[in-house]
Amino acid sequence: MNTVDEEVEKIKKEIEKRIEELSKLLDDHFSRVSEIEEEMISEKEYGKLWDKLLEIRSLKDEARIEKIKIKEDLVNKVSELKKKIRESYSGAPRETLEIALEKLENLTDFLDEKLDVVEDKLDSFFDKVEELEDRIKDKIKERRKYFIYAESPRSRDITIRMPEIKIPEIGSIINEALSKVQIGGPSVVVSSIRLPETDLKLIDALVDAGIFKSRNEGIVFFAHKGIESSKEWLIKVKEKLDEIRKLQEEAKAELEKIISGQADKTENREGSKKEDHPN
Repeated sequence: MNTVDEEVEKIKKEIEKRIEELSKLLDDHFSRVSEIEEEMISEKEYGKLWDKLLEIRSLKDEARIEKIKIKEDLVNKVSELKKKIRESYSGAPRETLEIALEKLENLTDFLDEKLDVVEDKLDSFFDKVEELEDRIKDKIKERRKYFIYAESPRSRDITIRMPEIKIPEIGSIINEALSKVQIGGPSVVVSSIRLPETDLKLIDALVDAGIFKSRNEGIVFFAHKGIESSKEWLIKVKEKLDEIRKLQEEAKAELEKIISGQADKTENREGSKKEDHPN
């Protein structure tokens, strides 16, 4: 085995390298959160606000996971070195072992100091993210203030109410939906639906993870995403509906002409009969 000094120095370099990597990651995430903070000032679209909220939560989770991973790796390296020292110095004088273990304690202190520094930086990052999270949530609440939620127990059936829509109105509804995809806006609650159990479990997992406050909030988000992703299809449907409506209007006009012509002929025949058979 290499000398204790060599092993300690090797692990010190590893500690400095990994802590520097984590610090660089936090700097990048700080920068991105600041960008999102600026973007959010003028952002009004409901879906994009949600995207920003999910993104900063993802940045926070990534930083936390990376910190845990690095800490575990480094602590394990120190523990492995301690085990090697005890095995290598098992037959050596006690004083020699104590000197080696003292060097190991200094290494442990060095690791703790480096972790404390990055912990402080991590706490500052979390504070910034949580503050921005609250601001984005408030803005989302403003955008959805017309939503009416019908909270139901966690069952397979989710019931939401909505005004009945007549088929002739669908063109204007699609128009409105497409405009809302672009600029956001108040929405109404949708009709009674039945979702697959797997979909509900996924939404419930997101609720448990804190991504959504409630099951209904998750459903609203994914419903909006569905409309947004179906924009091209909805435009095509609207065009077809416009064509159908135009044909209906033309057919109606032609029928009115035919009916009017038939009525004129009938009146003319009746007038002729009266002239042929005067009283």
